[in-house]
Amino acid sequence: MKNTYKILSLLIVLFIVPNLRAQNVQVTWGPEMKSSYRGEVMLGTNGTNNIVGENATSFYTLTTQPETMFSDGHIFFEEYSKSDMTQVRRQEVLMPKTNGKKEQFGNLLYVKGKMILFTSYFNSSQKKNFDFVQSVNDDGTVNPDAKKIDEIEVTKSGLFGTNKGSFNTILSTDSSKILVYRNETYKKNEPHQFHCKVLDLNLNEIWSKEIELPYKDKNFSVSDYTLDNNGDVYMLAKIELEKDQHQKGDPNYKYEIVYYNHTADALKEYDLSLGEKYITSVAFKLNSTGDLVCAGFYSNKDSYSSIGSFYLKIDEKTKNVVNTGFKAFDKNILEKFMSVKKVDKGKEIYYLKADKILFHDDGTAYMIAEQYWVTVVTSYDAQTHTQYTSTVYNADYIVVVNFSADGSVVWTKCIVKKQVSSNDGGIYISYSLQEVGKKLFFIYNDNIKNLKIQNPDDYKTMGNPKKSVAMLVTIDEKGNEQRNPMFDAKDLQVILRPNLSLQVSPTAMIIYGDKRKNFKYGRVTFN
Repeated sequence: MKNTYKILSLLIVLFIVPNLRAQNVQVTWGPEMKSSYRGEVMLGTNGTNNIVGENATSFYTLTTQPETMFSDGHIFFEEYSKSDMTQVRRQEVLMPKTNGKKEQFGNLLYVKGKMILFTSYFNSSQKKNFDFVQSVNDDGTVNPDAKKIDEIEVTKSGLFGTNKGSFNTILSTDSSKILVYRNETYKKNEPHQFHCKVLDLNLNEIWSKEIELPYKDKNFSVSDYTLDNNGDVYMLAKIELEKDQHQKGDPNYKYEIVYYNHTADALKEYDLSLGEKYITSVAFKLNSTGDLVCAGFYSNKDSYSSIGSFYLKIDEKTKNVVNTGFKAFDKNILEKFMSVKKVDKGKEIYYLKADKILFHDDGTAYMIAEQYWVTVVTSYDAQTHTQYTSTVYNADYIVVVNFSADGSVVWTKCIVKKQVSSNDGGIYISYSLQEVGKKLFFIYNDNIKNLKIQNPDDYKTMGNPKKSVAMLVTIDEKGNEQRNPMFDAKDLQVILRPNLSLQVSPTAMIIYGDKRKNFKYGRVTFN
């Protein structure tokens, strides 16, 4: 029966999408499965069902059942077959205890066949938050080899309770090392400090360092970290400038790359500056040769809008900036976002967020971005004297910028996409992405009415995922676009969740869909 349903699902896909074969894309769905708890698949690490890793034959997910007034929370480690997306095993990971109380889940890494669990425990009597790491057996039992790797001293309680701080983990680019760093409790007028520790996969410490920077904590924030194969750390930081540190009319903040070389015990800072222009969004990533590439957007006016894109590269050996480039958007790109009259008045694009950088062997790169913003809407019912608050998530146009090896802009492409959702965490909006060669494949939920609309300027907003169609947009290396539907959520009985996808080979992606308690995984093959 399961095989019959899977074949039927595939036939539905091929029936709906007669032109999909022209793009050499094949979709195969696994069986529909049912979770034991309605919120189980929808919740997990950082609010999502989390695909945590893979090997040659399987992929692995982390699923949680949230704690309620009547039951404890549960965390499950699940294995699925890559070939047919069936569940191979499901194993609860039992949280260790300290002083008779469960430790708080931090993260679970599945890397090179090992499960590594990070937990924390707040000791109220000592006013300290402790971070632990331990290995996990294949049967889900936690080994009694827990190591305390860090601690945060909690000094103050805020309006909403005690701020315990938190801990985060990041794998190195070759997955051989683990960076553990603190999110310290806020200390407004004290110098900013960061504490990093790097472990090997046997959970042995490679190095540990606490560094104080010459910026007040209130002025300094780190938005991203990366760990290179040597075990050195790069941080992307935003620094608010004091009044005497910038000219009137110039940006009152700056971005910096902070680099720490643990072998030399040396710290180096790189200013990301475009003079009088405002840098409004930045992504950064190490390429295959170890160079650090930063790319993003800039504005002539403020920190919320964008009028062009920029590129910067730091050489792996010399640690010098070797390539830079920036370019304003062409008029035809701006007209995708606004009227001709607004373009002529010098208006800019709001809420563009640089998401990803993709590298190629010839030194060229793509930057992928999305127009994304969240608003909180409050309404008041005068009859019932009740106030309602709604969180609205918007994910609109996708922007692709193609950079040459010297950092100059070759072309910029805008994919017209309009999505909105409320009070659901935005789980059915945004996009999945796979690159094959230099061809980009985007998958996202679209308004089914757009299948009959020829002019992209007239596209309708996708506001009801239950009636959406999964759209496939292909961008080739010259920026040409091809657009085809993949499957209908109503016919498939599950709704695509674009953010829950995993590239499992150079030509294949695992995708996920759910509806209430039902969910299934699919395999998309790009030939």
